[in-house]
Amino acid sequence: MNTVHYSKVRMIIMFVGVCLFVVLGAWANARLEGRAAFAGFILMCLGAITFPIFARYMLIGAKVLEFDSTIVTFHGLLGSKTVRWDRVTSIDIYTVTVNWFSKTRHLRIHGPFGIMGYASISEKMLTSEHRPLEKLIAAISEAHARPARQAPRREESAIIPASPMPREAGFGRKGI
Repeated sequence: MNTVHYSKVRMIIMFVGVCLFVVLGAWANARLEGRAAFAGFILMCLGAITFPIFARYMLIGAKVLEFDSTIVTFHGLLGSKTVRWDRVTSIDIYTVTVNWFSKTRHLRIHGPFGIMGYASISEKMLTSEHRPLEKLIAAISEAHARPARQAPRREESAIIPASPMPREAGFGRKGI
């Protein structure tokens, strides 16, 4: 089983940033009035929502993806999902450009991983051994190409039931 991890150092830096959001939001909510206090409340709420996500990733060792020749397991923000490779439709790299110069690349594994229909892994958060994403795709395709050891299957004869007599066409209600 191959395992892909997010960088623990980057996770800790983002966690410290979230903690600063909470502290800044609490300060703004307590000291300021009007819109600034409301913005502080929003920052506190965002910090409170994202804290369990960082805690989850740190508790599972910052694992984001596990794969072998038969299955792939994606550890997402809210839970983990294991899918057989035959249910995965494609793997591609998606680039998001912000302000015409900042680019973020994500590996997308299309399959029944959740509501969005794909698993997304950020290149910036990966450990150095899995960057760039082309290197990770090569490792995935190499592991997926290896045949899995399976028990030999015995042939089963299929019994096809006889089809019912077709209904005669004519006037009247259809399908009855």
